[in-house]
Amino acid sequence: MIVLIGNLPPAFSSSHLEELTHAASGTYHRIIKKQDQNGDVFRYGLIYLKSVHDAEQLISSLNGFVYQGHALEVREYHHRAASNERRRLDWRALPWKGVERRRCERRAPVSSTSERARRR
Repeated sequence: MIVLIGNLPPAFSSSHLEELTHAASGTYHRIIKKQDQNGDVFRYGLIYLKSVHDAEQLISSLNGFVYQGHALEVREYHHRAASNERRRLDWRALPWKGVERRRCERRAPVSSTSERARRR
């Protein structure tokens, strides 16, 4: 099972993750950094555990735990498509900059009478 630890402090490193989780040696873990449009960097950690029981214990013990002023969010990691992983954090708030595909559909507003006549 893979456990996600979110809302990590800016100076959080892989060694901090080992300390915090008391991970056994040989347990694979990594820190992922994502940057938003303002230049802020968000960090989260992934820990790969073999035992579901160990993962559940880690989740229950660390979820909501305050570390260096940051309340950690710990949950099971759910895989997503690679295209979703590369999206910006604020992609839903950005205006659409592509070509409007519905420009020639009947639902699109027509701006002038000459354009209406041309369509018919």
